[in-house]
Amino acid sequence: MKKASLALIVITVSYLAAGQPPLGREEYLHKSNVQKTTGFVFLGLGAAALVPGISLLIKADPGYSGYGDLTERVGGSLLTAFGSACLVVSLSQFTASRRNKQRGMDISLKLKEPLLMNTGIKTDLSWSAGIKITIK
Repeated sequence: MKKASLALIVITVSYLAAGQPPLGREEYLHKSNVQKTTGFVFLGLGAAALVPGISLLIKADPGYSGYGDLTERVGGSLLTAFGSACLVVSLSQFTASRRNKQRGMDISLKLKEPLLMNTGIKTDLSWSAGIKITIK
């Protein structure tokens, strides 16, 4: 029974994965823009949480062990941890955005529809290809 269910899962996943069309240039560039926007959102959120968190930790008196000081330490620690996690996520989003943008730009040789060209006496179809070369 285990082998049959495992085989069914493998067949289902491979069937679903095979039906996915490959991403084109526009899809990669759109995905890159969405990831870059998400990266900026997480960057702003991380900075907005990190600055108050660090200021609460600096403000807390290390020698005093009262309840109010404990809440400042815990709150500062949580805000600092949340802000740091958001900054790490924003870096990963920026990295993924750059990678997807590069993949989109690498899809440079793309066959286009045949163009109807009038070459004087006769009219014929000709295929065209576009190549993008970036110079840095």
